[in-house]
Amino acid sequence: MIKDERIQSSMRHIASQGFLIWYILMLTSLLYRQFYLKQPIEQYWDLAAIFFIGAMFVAISIFGRGAVHKNAITRLYKWMVPSIIITIVAVNYILGNIASIKQLIVTIIGAAIGLSLVLVVFYVLYKRWESKI
Repeated sequence: MIKDERIQSSMRHIASQGFLIWYILMLTSLLYRQFYLKQPIEQYWDLAAIFFIGAMFVAISIFGRGAVHKNAITRLYKWMVPSIIITIVAVNYILGNIASIKQLIVTIIGAAIGLSLVLVVFYVLYKRWESKI
């Protein structure tokens, strides 16, 4: 059966909406278990692994296929990295993992290094795709 562009576009739209629903429900489930039920990570590590693997697959695929342009990469770095670092610090503070200024600084530096490495991987994937054009 031959599918025209309209059918293919509709199928992609349905798949992306399905992923969005899965993503929101998995994130809600993880946050509920962590903060409301106060379960240790050992009780739901499998769900967390599935969530992070799925999210990373999408992110790597988007950058690897060049679906993000250069301006979006700059915007991502400019706005999302500080937001993510602040979120990491806030969550660690709420969980009681930050009791001193030294721990705060170590948390900020560790989060910044980790995010920088992720962004370098995304940038390399984007450049690899760009060189194929």
